[in-house]
Amino acid sequence: MRRRQFLLLLSTLPPMALAAVLAGCCCRVPQGGSGGYTPTASPFIVAVSDDDFTRTVLENDKPVLVDFWAPWCGWCEVIDPGVVAVAEEFRDRIQVARLNVDA
Repeated sequence: MRRRQFLLLLSTLPPMALAAVLAGCCCRVPQGGSGGYTPTASPFIVAVSDDDFTRTVLENDKPVLVDFWAPWCGWCEVIDPGVVAVAEEFRDRIQVARLNVDA
């Protein structure tokens, strides 16, 4: 079910955004990385799962930026500080959520 939702989401992205997502998927672990990435905790980022994705993301009154991540994803580790910064800077205007795609 989650894979179908993810593919449906990908099909709605503009070509450049889709290219960025796919490029990120190819990057495993940054040089020197451990491969055991865990996102930085932030009071402005909510963790979501399959069970609460609809309520938290799709039915939210604010726009939601979803960070799809996995422990093996090097690109996820690279962009983590940026995701946290966006969540903090725009906390009054958007909701930032994180979904572990391997959970």
